[in-house]
Amino acid sequence: MRRCGPRLYPWSMRIHYGFMAALFAVVAMAGCGRGAAPAWTPAQPYGSRTGATLDARQFSVPNIAGTYTGTIQDKLYGAGTLTIVFTQSGSTISGTVTPTWKGHSRTLSASGRVFVKSGKTKVKFGFGAAHFCSGTSTGTVSATHHLNGSYVVPPCKYSAGSSGTYKTVKS
Repeated sequence: MRRCGPRLYPWSMRIHYGFMAALFAVVAMAGCGRGAAPAWTPAQPYGSRTGATLDARQFSVPNIAGTYTGTIQDKLYGAGTLTIVFTQSGSTISGTVTPTWKGHSRTLSASGRVFVKSGKTKVKFGFGAAHFCSGTSTGTVSATHHLNGSYVVPPCKYSAGSSGTYKTVKS
């Protein structure tokens, strides 16, 4: 049986692939000249195009894992105490939030994230449990290990909802 077109031999395929690899390398290196502007990286401040080294601190967040205890002031329930326990993996936090009012407490699951904004360590997390309205919280962790913030629990079938503030310190 006769074939149409050129017959390809294994050595000709090697030449073809070798040519393609060389062409790719030339194209990739085209922007590496002396006059080319350095590439922008997320670690550089906005508007900056200088600096070849990256600061590792710009990619990490402080470890805030631990137990925080303090006070809570709720618009509906009044003054109480609060215990927050966080574990941390990278910027992800999880743990429990236990508010106590007049001797009655409820341990709620919590999960969220920690991040740095304007030089301050911030947390944002949600909390909730079965037969309890879920809520959200934002807070700031100070250099002296204080975690202070606010929370909102929207109305649901278990409660009219509420909001408040808290002040805790890491123990």
